[in-house]
Amino acid sequence: MKIIVAVLAIVALATLSSGQKRFVCDPNKIYQENHCNYCSCAVVNNQLTFICTRKACLNPEYQYFRNCNPRNPIPCDNCWCLPRFGILCEL
Repeated sequence: MKIIVAVLAIVALATLSSGQKRFVCDPNKIYQENHCNYCSCAVVNNQLTFICTRKACLNPEYQYFRNCNPRNPIPCDNCWCLPRFGILCEL
């Protein structure tokens, strides 16, 4: 029993401390939001703005990705969990 608790504590600690790299929007790159919409950054009135297409996303994984948790690791080097958007991946 003590071994199971210790293993769970180590897994929980690794998950919390794994942290993901901070997302910095690059105007020269294209991103995909939750395996559906395409996004990019644009400079509008001297301010960097993040914009996405708004197509209807009916695939079941869309809501799953949309509800990601920033504390959980994402198994992709160029993906981020953003609370307002869900999982965003660089293409």
